Amino acid sequence: MRKLSENVTESPPRFGLPKLRRGFFDSFQFPNGFIKEAAAVLNDAAKVTREQEAAMVAGSMFGWDAPAADPKNYDENGTPVLFVDEEMRHRLETKLITRILSFKLIA
Repeated sequence: MRKLSENVTESPPRFGLPKLRRGFFDSFQFPNGFIKEAAAVLNDAAKVTREQEAAMVAGSMFGWDAPAADPKNYDENGTPVLFVDEEMRHRLETKLITRILSFKLIA
């Protein structure tokens, strides 16, 4: 699992230009036209990857223990990656097979 950065700047921001830090909320004041570019520059300077940025934004919204706050759940562009939980798949397959085998035909 990749480690989350201590600091990340959300891009594009919803309210001004927040700087997300675990447990804190700070903001910088920039003119509206420069907000996205400023976020990119700050994140590049801090060597924050797109995966880390997306995970930090999700963690700030849904809680740091949410699966969305884990950078491994994003691709290199910060897009969520869908994957199959193998344990859940196995449990569902077992239930389906059990139901099929216990099915009784009415003649």
